[in-house]
Amino acid sequence: MWNQEPWQLTAERVAIHRPTNTAILADMHLGYVAARRGDGEAVPHFGEIERLDYLTQILEHRNIRHLVVAGDMVESARHGLPIVRDWAGQLQDREIKLHLVPGNHDVGLRDIPEIEVHHEGYAVDDWIVLHDTPVNDARCVVQGHLHPTIRAGSVAGEAACYLLSENRLLLPAWCDHAAGVSVQGLAGWQQTNCYGIVGEEVIALGSVDALGKKLRRRPRPFRIGFGLAT
Repeated sequence: MWNQEPWQLTAERVAIHRPTNTAILADMHLGYVAARRGDGEAVPHFGEIERLDYLTQILEHRNIRHLVVAGDMVESARHGLPIVRDWAGQLQDREIKLHLVPGNHDVGLRDIPEIEVHHEGYAVDDWIVLHDTPVNDARCVVQGHLHPTIRAGSVAGEAACYLLSENRLLLPAWCDHAAGVSVQGLAGWQQTNCYGIVGEEVIALGSVDALGKKLRRRPRPFRIGFGLAT
């Protein structure tokens, strides 16, 4: 994890507001597999229920009492509702209050007694949790929606990350199968600090602009023997 007051950024893709001990995550897209299979795609089981159980254990271990989802709790209301109902019940049994700031995928998600919905955002001290807002919003905002990732042209794959400035925290998608957007292509975020998730660690990588320059460099050849290069 990485501590950058007032935030604690965890490798579980959950940000914790330390003064209030409030946990915030985004873009869970619960029911993703069911939705994709419903469209005829041959999508394998991703262990969604097991991952939710693990998340619940982490929240309980950290004595979290409020969990805020910054939008897109479900992939679709039809496929995500049964999963959300069961999970919300588990959290309630552990006295963890679940809050939702609705995102574009949450349209049609019926009222669930265990979930408190905040259509205008959720306030955490001086910060407000939203699903999405223009990058020039002057408020202190925690948001999701963009699914930030780090990509290098010479290396396959991508790594989820957080972007953090004095007044903005962009959360990684909790669903690790939803498509990510390279931070190098996010207009307006180039001076924001990037924190990459690598295994069980969160690593400070400097500004997006500086990181992009490093990733664009070609590695120097490793020279061995008598001037031979590999």
